Amino acid sequence: MVSLEQRRFLLSCCFVPKLLSNQIDCREILLNLNFTVPRLNSRNYIMFYLLEASTNKMLKCFNEVSHLFDFDIRKHIYKRKILSYLNTVQ
Repeated sequence: MVSLEQRRFLLSCCFVPKLLSNQIDCREILLNLNFTVPRLNSRNYIMFYLLEASTNKMLKCFNEVSHLFDFDIRKHIYKRKILSYLNTVQ
């Protein structure tokens, strides 16, 4: 059974890839995204730099699982990876 907190986390993590791949058309949210560009190849990669904004919770969730994300991955596989990650973390 997936908890409400896990479902919210999962939805937040699935929203960002849809936004980045233009499946969701919302210019206002895209303008609030601040991408982090690391100077060197690092293991601790955070995709978004967080500012004080209403999108922070969504981006924090996505940053936590950004290592699982790939534009070529199928949605159900990505969701399964996130749920697996949540089960290992908790």
